[in-house]
Amino acid sequence: TETPTETPTTATPTDTPTVAPTIYVEPLPCVDRPLQVLKPSQTLLASLPGGGVAQNDHTYYLVDFFDDKITNTSNFRFIFEIPELVDENGDSTTLAGESGQQVNGFAVHHAATGNDVVNTAYLAVQYVNFNPDGTPNWPAPNQVNKPSKAQLCSFDQADLKCWGKTLLTTELPTAASIIADTYFYAVGSFKAGADRFVMAVHQIETQNADFSEAKNVRMNQNMYCFYRNSLGVGNEAGVFDFTSLVEQPGKNDYVVDNVDGGIYLVGVCTMRWKVGATPTFWVANVDSNTMEVQKYAVLKNQIKGRSRREAAGYSTPRNVDMSHFGAAYTVNTLQPEKVPEVFFSANSNYAGLSEAEKEANDYNKPEYQWGQFKLKLPISVPDVCWNEGRKEKNHKSCILEEDCPVEQGVDEPCYHFKDGDLDPNDVPTVTIGWQGSSDQTNFNDGAHCLFDSEPTANPTVI
Repeated sequence: TETPTETPTTATPTDTPTVAPTIYVEPLPCVDRPLQVLKPSQTLLASLPGGGVAQNDHTYYLVDFFDDKITNTSNFRFIFEIPELVDENGDSTTLAGESGQQVNGFAVHHAATGNDVVNTAYLAVQYVNFNPDGTPNWPAPNQVNKPSKAQLCSFDQADLKCWGKTLLTTELPTAASIIADTYFYAVGSFKAGADRFVMAVHQIETQNADFSEAKNVRMNQNMYCFYRNSLGVGNEAGVFDFTSLVEQPGKNDYVVDNVDGGIYLVGVCTMRWKVGATPTFWVANVDSNTMEVQKYAVLKNQIKGRSRREAAGYSTPRNVDMSHFGAAYTVNTLQPEKVPEVFFSANSNYAGLSEAEKEANDYNKPEYQWGQFKLKLPISVPDVCWNEGRKEKNHKSCILEEDCPVEQGVDEPCYHFKDGDLDPNDVPTVTIGWQGSSDQTNFNDGAHCLFDSEPTANPTVI
């Protein structure tokens, strides 16, 4: 096959690029399970190899995800620790107790090679200083050869290799996905300035990757998907990971709209379990010519947790409990008849409790977290629900006024459709259903390897 040109082609891309990356690292050791890069809680850390070892604030792990718990405290399996950046002399770029690295924006690049697929891991990496209490101080120090913005890096067990250019968000990206040879990234709260957009890096398989400056569509931060005050969650609400959903050419069967062979990013918005702001779901359409996000919709979301309630030993979330969905995965193969499966993991539960209270009551166990959820396909997006352009005050969630409750007597903006603008019968609802447990972590991102065909059964864990 030919190496991609410097500009995207007009053909609708598949989810598979043509060549493997040239920023060389070893491929991922893939099995048929979701992957996460995370900074574990102290409870989870104790269950990993070398349990009980003091955790640095810049220590992250690659783990994979079991449907059933493999210990009494975890359903994650340790794969390896994420390496630290090194300078040209091979010395660590972090200074113990003074500076380090924060990582997020985990995604996997897929390259078909005959009857196999090479899966390569990518991250956004940012330097930070640490405050006296050990918390990170943003942004990073302006030190020689240490950019304050995040870098795009590929990694394996031994190396973390980064492009010289920096990503264009002002903060560390918290959501990312790779479609073909494009790395999409965003600050999931979409809360300010340059961070209100989904950005892209094209041709990441080359050493001359194109760090696009295109900003086509600005997210409306006052929608309930991103509106912080309505959720009572401080300064953070939004879409904290998204994943790909790519239709086959000529098909319109995963996201039912007016586009055949559509390319999409999808994510679950921050939500409460029952009361408060209407649960919402975010979907963005990617232009197949430019491979840039061109429009987005915020849809009504329904969370089905009946199977969770019926699982022995599982807690019932309180009505006011809130969670981000910090990890998203698309499970797929190269076979065109395979219908992709899309999963999301909720980060936390019992958000109103302090860390000490959580530890004392052992709430960090997987059965106390919301868990992992599967998207029901197809989803529907009426034409009127798409939002385009940079005038975000004209953007609306695809919900009616009755779905925008006023909380605590405060008339908060909802940016919904007014009566008569949208037929109630045309308001779509996206459904996610509970699939299994998930460990607690507030620092995570998800991805999944791609296989040529359905992989064999999972190997036995030793």
